[in-house]
Amino acid sequence: MSKRQTIMLLGVWVLVLPFLGFPGSWERFLGFVTGLVIIAIAYRMKPAEAAGTVETDLQTSVDKPYEEHKTSSPVVPAESQPASEPVHSPVYNPLQ
Repeated sequence: MSKRQTIMLLGVWVLVLPFLGFPGSWERFLGFVTGLVIIAIAYRMKPAEAAGTVETDLQTSVDKPYEEHKTSSPVVPAESQPASEPVHSPVYNPLQ
């Protein structure tokens, strides 16, 4: 079970705990122990896991090599392109 699923399950436990009919001292003790478990799990979580951006077990960053951005068409170096008129982009003029 993942840490996220464990925290969700403990959240449900905390939600239903007051309605289970335990004596007050048991309820306080179980609430205290549940809080300690949630704190321990949260402390052990990596920042990416806490933010919800962790990769799956099948896609760990260790398994994937670094890969540069690939374009859909090959990029031609500027020096091999034929000389032509310089291309100027239109300039935004708020007064026009």
